[in-house]
Amino acid sequence: MRIVRLAIDVPIFKTFDYVWNEESLKALPQAGDLVKVEFGNKITTGIILQENVNISCSIDQIEKLKNVLLVTNELRLPVEILQMCQFVAKYYLKPIGEVLFTAIPPDWKKPEKWELIKKQRNKSKKQVKEIKDQKPQGKV
Repeated sequence: MRIVRLAIDVPIFKTFDYVWNEESLKALPQAGDLVKVEFGNKITTGIILQENVNISCSIDQIEKLKNVLLVTNELRLPVEILQMCQFVAKYYLKPIGEVLFTAIPPDWKKPEKWELIKKQRNKSKKQVKEIKDQKPQGKV
């Protein structure tokens, strides 16, 4: 069992720990991954800041942590963007979640749109490949 530390788009100067279940998620956590989590009584998006968190608390407290529900491997913030956002959050005294979620496209914040984004990306990749594979037409 792994614990991951997430930023969530809330006006709180805090990060949140969640349980990462490798068997159900079929992936290893990576900083910058977008994940679907339950926060309070709603489903929202989080961004992984730290993959393997060592926390010193009782087993009862660890059992109270909620699970990451879904991860999208298609959408990941590069480490450079994470570092820049961490700098911005410290410099401007803003919560890291608010800064990170300002830096990503609006549809990335909605887990229900992830599948559509994945399909659109695959379609775009195919179109680019087709364009590259076309032979130039013209006089030689």
